[in-house]
Amino acid sequence: YAVVDAATVMATHVSKLMREHLAELLVLDDVSQLSERLQQQAPKLAEALSSALPTVLQLKIFRYLLKEQISLSDVQTIAIALVEGAEITQDPVLLAADVRCALKRVIVRQIMGERSVLSAFTLVDTLEQTLLNALQQAQQQNPKASIDSFPVEPNLLSQLQQKMPTVVESLHEQGLPAVLLVMPQLRPLLARYGAVFAKGLKVLSYNEIPEHIQIDVVGTLG
Repeated sequence: YAVVDAATVMATHVSKLMREHLAELLVLDDVSQLSERLQQQAPKLAEALSSALPTVLQLKIFRYLLKEQISLSDVQTIAIALVEGAEITQDPVLLAADVRCALKRVIVRQIMGERSVLSAFTLVDTLEQTLLNALQQAQQQNPKASIDSFPVEPNLLSQLQQKMPTVVESLHEQGLPAVLLVMPQLRPLLARYGAVFAKGLKVLSYNEIPEHIQIDVVGTLG
């Protein structure tokens, strides 16, 4: 029995590792397989996606989504979001955000479970404004600046590093999922910082919350 238990533990561990590193494991051949699956389900949609976005760009978007534990199983919904979004931008971070919005019901339900209310922290107004100013300044200096990696002041970065884990601790102590609710343009950056500074923190944007979900702001980060 000990051998079986050890094997089970090992399999669980490997499975967890693979889930966490799926983004790195995904390659162009996998994108082709997703495209083939879409072709079988919705041929015209598959053609539209292929015309709208090069395969390499699709790979970047899918890797971004997998890094945030977003399933690629609903390939039709993902494709529709990408085809529509590609009319406005070719930025993989922004296109991934479009997909997240399209999958918002699934994303939020996975976080909430059977709860009827989404409890979350938000940013203090001054911190939110400081980050928005930093983003605006970065985009003025470089219009192609990525919204998930624009530079912020070292003291502000240090503040986020110290305060983000307290959001996780506070909500977990209350038996609640760790959720930080932010403006859409700040979500990519704060999600990236959250992955580094506060493992387990789910960063959602306001436009990723389905209309029927009630929000309870239980604290602020700042």
